[in-house]
Amino acid sequence: MSQKEVLITGANRGIGYEFARQYAKKGYKVTAVCRNNSKQLTELDVDIVEGIDVTKASDLLRLSETLGDKKIDILVNNAGLLHKDVLGELDAGNIRAQFEV
Repeated sequence: MSQKEVLITGANRGIGYEFARQYAKKGYKVTAVCRNNSKQLTELDVDIVEGIDVTKASDLLRLSETLGDKKIDILVNNAGLLHKDVLGELDAGNIRAQFEV
């Protein structure tokens, strides 16, 4: 049986990093996608595609070209934004940005 392919967005820290770590530990072939790489991510046995902003079509095209015809078995679409605001105080622009990611 061949290795399962996992693609994780927002994989450089937090929940995304932990998904990458756990899947790699279990023997999955992990592609970790992020805007900015992290030291902890580089220490994992994963393929890293950095510089990807999932809200930019040009970055998604570059990701698609990088992946080529690679079959993805599992997608963890974890990319997100962190606003240090109280939910009830977020303005429409911040809320829209959250949904775009």
